[in-house]
Amino acid sequence: MSNSKMFQGYYKDFKDIKTSTNIFKNKTWLDREYKKIKYLKKLQPHQLNISRDYPLLVATSMIFDDKKLLKIIDFGGAFGKSYLSISKGIVGLKKLKYYIVDLPNICSIAKNNFIDEKKIRFCKKIPNIKDCDIFHFGSSLQYIEDWKAVLIQMKNIKPKYLIFSDLIAGDIKEFVTKQSFNKSVMPYRFYNIKKFVNFISKLGYKLVLRNNYQVQFNNKLSFLPTKKFPIDSRLEYSTNLIFKKNETNY
Repeated sequence: MSNSKMFQGYYKDFKDIKTSTNIFKNKTWLDREYKKIKYLKKLQPHQLNISRDYPLLVATSMIFDDKKLLKIIDFGGAFGKSYLSISKGIVGLKKLKYYIVDLPNICSIAKNNFIDEKKIRFCKKIPNIKDCDIFHFGSSLQYIEDWKAVLIQMKNIKPKYLIFSDLIAGDIKEFVTKQSFNKSVMPYRFYNIKKFVNFISKLGYKLVLRNNYQVQFNNKLSFLPTKKFPIDSRLEYSTNLIFKKNETNY
């Protein structure tokens, strides 16, 4: 059935629909859903939930307390899209300090849109704050040469949660390539996810979520264009990861 035929008619109440049958007893629906589950059972846990959004908003909504000040560091937060998503999207969130860490030129431009906003601050380096709730890396770590040094610096702040959105990592052989955009070219890293998770674990964090993330190019959902690479280094999806700080490290 086409989507255009999915909904038919416009009524006030259930009783106004004179004829009806139970879709959930329909053999076609039952067969389709049974086959779907049979297929899904064969997938790895991270393959079951393909995300098209960063997990930052939902994770923040789950941990925030309207009586406490929420502190978030967003590494690579650019012009503040995730800040808007959180500050405007979470009901009852009033006490918020949101630190965006990015390149000096981006910070200089981006802050002009938030001159009267007291909840957000643009930083050229990681701020040394206490009681950080979330440290977020949004599609940024693949551009960092000495990424381990950045994560060690992050560890010194002791955030309660560590979130990686659109991390270019998977069960692959790690390597570096070049990314080009409008005549600009820069190094770009693909991570082996087991090695990456192991490194984070040694910093005192436990993995609580891993799922696939589907990227967008020109506002269209797409697979990562990696078919030109060796088979053991190809990725269709990037990854979302959420870690929680081990209680023994508080």
